[in-house]
Amino acid sequence: MKELIEKYNMSKTFYNRYFELNAINRLGNELFRFMNFKEGKFINPMKKNEYIKKYVQEEIVNFFEKGELNIPQIEFCLTTQCSLKCKDCCALMPSFNQKGHIKMSVDEFKKTLDQLLENVTSIRKLIILGGEPLLRSELPDLLAYAAQKDKVIHIAIVSNGTMLPNSKLIEVLKKYNKINFYMSNYNGNPNIEPILKYEQIKDLFKKNGLKYQMMESWEWFKELGFASDKLCESARKHNYETCHRTKCLQTLDRKIDICSKAFSGRNLGLIDTKDFIDLDKTKDLKQELINFYKKDMVDACEYCLISNEKVSPAIQLD
Repeated sequence: MKELIEKYNMSKTFYNRYFELNAINRLGNELFRFMNFKEGKFINPMKKNEYIKKYVQEEIVNFFEKGELNIPQIEFCLTTQCSLKCKDCCALMPSFNQKGHIKMSVDEFKKTLDQLLENVTSIRKLIILGGEPLLRSELPDLLAYAAQKDKVIHIAIVSNGTMLPNSKLIEVLKKYNKINFYMSNYNGNPNIEPILKYEQIKDLFKKNGLKYQMMESWEWFKELGFASDKLCESARKHNYETCHRTKCLQTLDRKIDICSKAFSGRNLGLIDTKDFIDLDKTKDLKQELINFYKKDMVDACEYCLISNEKVSPAIQLD
């Protein structure tokens, strides 16, 4: 591995954000297909690191020698509107309740997806979220449109578990086995249990022979927003190298940002950012994506405040 990194003069940032993440999502996709549909071959979870190492090597060759560009994962935010008002939402979605919500139109969804697919070899993981994506009545049609694209390998819907999927969405999930339904896990907050529909959703999926995945009960941290001035260099560097959201990529409003918080910060007028891809102005999207993955710093991260103070998940604003 070291030889390949030196041969192609790869930065740590490019390696982590592109090659390693591609390998991780390749493995995840293969495990999903085998465990849920018995497609592909059995992969021993105990040999996970061996597979990732092998896939990283293949991704390096695919990129540098074959000219491939596989987007490891990208989030399509369908709406900033949510059925919850989480005080420590890391995407700052409740702040749009005052400013006015932004939603991705059907035309924008199709145009953005088609534009990406024209310029890349594949999208390994297309994540559909919000806000709360089930608030969008067009969700089943959007999922069907994406699922029919051969270059879209895996689709993940992320819901907070407060809304029951309707019959049309259930039918789409039955039809396309590349779609996985994820529920956020807020079991650590008993105050929110009355509005969660976890058991009803589980029963609905069982009745229809569908699989779902309950996310781990992730730790939540106090959300601090953005600083008014740039953070010191050591804090900026630490944020960029340790924050998992630097690997997200999100699109909404025909822009691609490093994460949802960066998008929200700009659109709420909290920060002035230049480090995003404007899909209506790009002259060479493939190269802009490559350059974005190679960035050793993104301006939104220079102002982003990250707390180590743990809080209960999904505490609701009054």
